[in-house]
Amino acid sequence: MANAKFWLALAGVILLLGCAGNAGKMSDLRLGMNRIGVVAVMGEPDSTAENDGVLYMRYYLSASGLFSEEYFVRLTDGQVDAYGKRGDFGLGY
Repeated sequence: MANAKFWLALAGVILLLGCAGNAGKMSDLRLGMNRIGVVAVMGEPDSTAENDGVLYMRYYLSASGLFSEEYFVRLTDGQVDAYGKRGDFGLGY
């Protein structure tokens, strides 16, 4: 019985730690940052796309630790001019 309680408690701790999420990193971004600054805050993006001097950095982040959402950082002429979830700020992506 004590062994079962231990494993149940351990599972609870793991579940709570897994709920920490990583979407909070977005709050450390600032307009005007360059790519190096974004990577220092966010880490390497999951993917990138570039068109006519506009770079989109895509991240899959979780707010709850269970499900991830798609976030973007847009750099125009090398500087962050927008960031957020898909559909935020009328960015068109």
